[in-house]
Amino acid sequence: ADAVAYLMNALYFKAKWAGREYDPMFREYATRDDKFTLADGTTKTVKMMRNTKYHKYALMYGFKVLTLPYANYKYYMYILLPDENNLNGLLDKLQTISWSDIQSNFKQDAEVSLRLPKFDIENKFKLNEALKALGVEKAFKAGVAEFNEMFKPKPGYFYWIETVIQKARISVDEWGTEAAAVTVVGMDGASEAGPGQEPKRINFFADHPFVYVIGEATSGAILFEGVYSGK
Repeated sequence: ADAVAYLMNALYFKAKWAGREYDPMFREYATRDDKFTLADGTTKTVKMMRNTKYHKYALMYGFKVLTLPYANYKYYMYILLPDENNLNGLLDKLQTISWSDIQSNFKQDAEVSLRLPKFDIENKFKLNEALKALGVEKAFKAGVAEFNEMFKPKPGYFYWIETVIQKARISVDEWGTEAAAVTVVGMDGASEAGPGQEPKRINFFADHPFVYVIGEATSGAILFEGVYSGK
């Protein structure tokens, strides 16, 4: 009953993997059931896509990164895979390393044998506490937030952000990726307060929890990021 406005922002991304008709990124017949180890050490069966190509990759301290281009090579999916089944350790590392540092380590000198789960996940998050941790505090306080000029003045009325919610969905399969996110801000108001050599080969088996990022190649802007935990 106290709601006076909802501010909504939507982001949508749909792209086919890079590749040719006779040489696609992933072939459906190559996808097979395989084991995926969850964070608690138990395993489950997932549909695992497979290919072997000269992907760009980076070997970092404690984790490795693989790049998968989309059709126009303007956007990429990056898979960040911890060396051990330690997703929290990877998330901690990502607080201390810059995205440009990771990108500066990319190489394309080896055949990469890739196994990557197909997945389709949807989540809903309340972002109030995350925004407060980033320093957005006054906006959530009745009588302190400064939103009054957004609305027709009413003597004795105050306006503030009551809640910020984000709902996101991502689907990754042999064709490519479809992802969407909607963020809703609910505002309340109230009257009170090389040739000839054996090719180098590495394995990149995403068979335990990992981080994924969808980014734009030129600017480095990140459009979507998340975690695949197998759940």
